[in-house]
Amino acid sequence: MESIGILGCGWLGFPLAKFLKKKEYSVKVSSTSKNKNSIFKEFKLDPFVIKIHDNKIEGDLEFFNNLKILIISFPPNIKKNDKSEFDKKIKLCLKQIQKNKIKKVLFISSISVYRQLTGVVNENTYIKPTKNLNNQLIDSEKILIGNSKFKTTILRMGGLIGPGRHPVYSLVNKKKILNPEGKINLIHLDDCIKIIYNLILNFPKNEIFNCVAPFHPSKKEYYSSIALDKKLKLPDFDYSKSISRTVSSKKIVNYLHYNFTRKKLLLK
Repeated sequence: MESIGILGCGWLGFPLAKFLKKKEYSVKVSSTSKNKNSIFKEFKLDPFVIKIHDNKIEGDLEFFNNLKILIISFPPNIKKNDKSEFDKKIKLCLKQIQKNKIKKVLFISSISVYRQLTGVVNENTYIKPTKNLNNQLIDSEKILIGNSKFKTTILRMGGLIGPGRHPVYSLVNKKKILNPEGKINLIHLDDCIKIIYNLILNFPKNEIFNCVAPFHPSKKEYYSSIALDKKLKLPDFDYSKSISRTVSSKKIVNYLHYNFTRKKLLLK
C-alpha cells in the first residue's frame, strides 16, 4: 500500500485524505493541534501534530518517514504586520524531504502569483518579482522544483469553492466589490481532488500546472447570479478600477486529458 502524507489537513487536505483512503492508500495527515485527531482516526487516517515556524518544525517528525508522496497543503496565511516568511518554512520542509528520501512532492500553490498581471496568463507567463507574499510563493516553488533529488509537481490553485466555502457569502456584506468587470478564476473542491488523484497516478517530473475551471464570466455577472440563486442581498460594485485577468488551465487539461466536472461553479 503506497503511503501518502498530507502536510496541512484543512479544508482541501481533509476531503482529499478521505478520498485517497477510499482508494486504499495509506494516508498520514498533519494538523497544528490534537483537536482533530479523533476525527481523523474515525476515517482511518494516521494523524500527526506538526507546527512549522520560520526557524524550526515542532511536533512528531515521524510523519515524514516512509512516504512515497508528500503533499504540501498548508496555506501561507500571512496577515498584515505578520513577519512570517513562507519560503523559510518550505526550506525546513525540504530538509525533511531530503532526510527521509521522499521521491515525489506535490505543492499546493496559488494563482495569486499572477496578481499584478492582466490578460490571459499561463504557466509560461513572466512574473515580475515583488516584495510580498506572491514572491514568497514563487521562491517556494523554485526551492522545490529546483531540487534534482525528487520530482516536484506544483499546482497553482484558483480560488477554492465548495461545501461551506464560497466568496459570495463574504462579498455581499462588503460595501463595495472592487473590479466588477474582472474575470473569475475559481475551482471547485471536487475538481481539485480529482486533479490531484490523477496526478498521483501519472506523476510528472518537475511541472507547474494552473488549476482553474474554464469558466470566466465577470465578477459582477457571476456573483450577482449566485446571490440571486441563494436569495442573498445583491452586492454593490465599485467601477473605479478595472483589471481583467484570465488564468488558463489548458496545460493540465492536455496533460491529464481532464474534463472539469464543475465548470459552471454553481452552489449545488
